[in-house]
Amino acid sequence: FPAVPVGLVQAVFDRDDRVALGQALQVVSETFGVEHLAFAGEVVLAVLKELAGRAVQGQGYVSAQFVASVGHGFGDDPSNHPGAAILNHLSDFFYEYSRRYFEATRGVLDIFFMGDDFGIQTGPMMSLTMFRRFMVTHLKRLYGLAKEYDLLVMMHSCGSVRALIPDMIDAGMDMLDPVQVRAASMEPERLKRDFGRDITFHGSIDTQQTLPRGSVKDVEDEVRSRLELFEDGGFICCGSQDYMIDIPAENLLTIYRTCGSAEM
Repeated sequence: FPAVPVGLVQAVFDRDDRVALGQALQVVSETFGVEHLAFAGEVVLAVLKELAGRAVQGQGYVSAQFVASVGHGFGDDPSNHPGAAILNHLSDFFYEYSRRYFEATRGVLDIFFMGDDFGIQTGPMMSLTMFRRFMVTHLKRLYGLAKEYDLLVMMHSCGSVRALIPDMIDAGMDMLDPVQVRAASMEPERLKRDFGRDITFHGSIDTQQTLPRGSVKDVEDEVRSRLELFEDGGFICCGSQDYMIDIPAENLLTIYRTCGSAEM
């Protein structure tokens, strides 16, 4: 491939990974120039988690945004882009790793959890055209493997990903995590209206404002509004991100106390 600057960025998750990632992208953009940034790099990890007696096979990531620009005339054609080779290699590795994992744990797992942050606070990290040409094929392949083992597919993506949800549903996604409600176009009411028939939403209790800065009543009100919105199901109540140290313990407990006392 022609020489092209490649920025490998690992966000520091000190308080809010969206903020940290945004700052990192700004540094890379100013250093290389947006038009030259073809940034890739993912380290695939696999974990087995027990959630209330149900097993989840998961993919974690360290730095996960692929092909964030179209520098040096590569355009959005995956056959002519250096990021495509990286994606193909990672997809092949993770497919085979997961296949072996599914075989070894057949009958134990219920959910295939995988993640890749495709969104930032204001919108998707790449155009819909690029997402479809570079990412959807790999998602379909991995989701399809999970379906062969009768697993539900939970997809993690932070940020504003509303524009990408239809394609992820078509690829086979069953659940979206974590529903970052402060991001653009991620209002729960709209997501429920447009996609509630097709997928389950995991998350959405606001970790950017309500939980760290709100009162107990603020948390109660948000939880109750979400339970009312999803009174017919399709919702798992938890935070819109990981719980950070700046969230008062009482606010965290309020989420589960409110859920436990709700009349369903």
